[in-house]
Parts: sequence; structure tokens; C-alpha cells
Amino acid sequence: MNIVLNLNIRTFNPSLRKATKVSDMLEIEKELLDIREEIESNEQQLLYLQNRVSMSAIQYTFYKPIVTTGVTVSYGDKIVNSLVSSVRWIPGFFLVLLKIWPFIALVSLIIILLRRRRKKKVNQE
Repeated sequence: MNIVLNLNIRTFNPSLRKATKVSDMLEIEKELLDIREEIESNEQQLLYLQNRVSMSAIQYTFYKPIVTTGVTVSYGDKIVNSLVSSVRWIPGFFLVLLKIWPFIALVSLIIILLRRRRKKKVNQE
């Protein structure tokens, strides 16, 4: 990009010498100034990008595949694992019961009251 812009400056310099009118000279000078500004802008952008590249880091993560062996779990180990996993849910179950006990008590109370009401109706008939 800079090479093209520098070539543009070189092509405008002889045009500037050939210009006879002041307005032509001012126009050529303005174009030269625009080209120089663009060159400086591109050079600053290039320096910025070079600085960013020099400070960048690349992070690699390597994973080692796990080699599985042909060892199988014995039947006794399977039984022990299933017993241990079946016992793990018990504390959670009791915690859930503690959270919903008011609802359970309310439903139980409603059921008891409905049964008494039915018994009274059956006894009255």
C-alpha cells in the first residue's frame, strides 16, 4: 500500500513543476498532502499491529488420551457400588420431606376431614 502511495507522490511532483496556474498547484499540493496523510496513517497502523503481534501469546492445551485396559469390574464390586449409590439418596429424600411437610400435613388433614364427613352422611342415612 505504501509503495503505491509513494508512487503517487512521485507522479504528482513532476505535475507540480509543470503546473502554471496557482489553483492547479494548490490542487496538486492538496492531493499530495492527502497522500502523505494516508501514508502516515498506514505506517502508524502498521506499527500498532506489529506491536500487538509482538505482545500476543498463543496458548496450547494438550490432552493425553486415557488408555483403557481390559480389566472388568467383578460382580461383588458391582453389588457394593449399587448398595453405596442406593444409600446416597436417603439424606436427600429426608431433606425433601422436611421441606414439604406442611403440604403433606395439609393434604392429610383434608383427607381426614373428608372421610369424617362421608361417615357422618352414611350414618345419617
